[in-house]
Amino acid sequence: MFGLSSFLVRMIFCFFIVFTTYNPYGFSVFDYVFLGNNKIFVKLFLVLLYLWAYYILITATLSALGLTGSIFLAITSVILYLFINELGLFPSGTNSTSIALLFILSIFFGSGVSLTGIRNRFSKQVEARN
Repeated sequence: MFGLSSFLVRMIFCFFIVFTTYNPYGFSVFDYVFLGNNKIFVKLFLVLLYLWAYYILITATLSALGLTGSIFLAITSVILYLFINELGLFPSGTNSTSIALLFILSIFFGSGVSLTGIRNRFSKQVEARN
């Protein structure tokens, strides 16, 4: 049954994937793959693992929201970012802008991944399992 814990686990997963893919602090898969002198097979494995994770996030979001809903949520997220930025709630600087955009992308994927469970919870639908 979908509840708050299910929602939080999905959101944490989305935040983990997005913020470990790239962040301005240098502790990311991007930095490891492109800037590190590591084994090529480790890099290839990490790239394939993250491509698989993004495939899951994108298909789950598109499946739950559809293309129109995804576009609407993306536009709403950008407008929310611009609104908060206009209010001056973000400190000026490249790092804070990057963190804010990564945060919004995480919320976007977390919303898409969780929407089916939320919809089933509100409509009282139950999945039949064998």
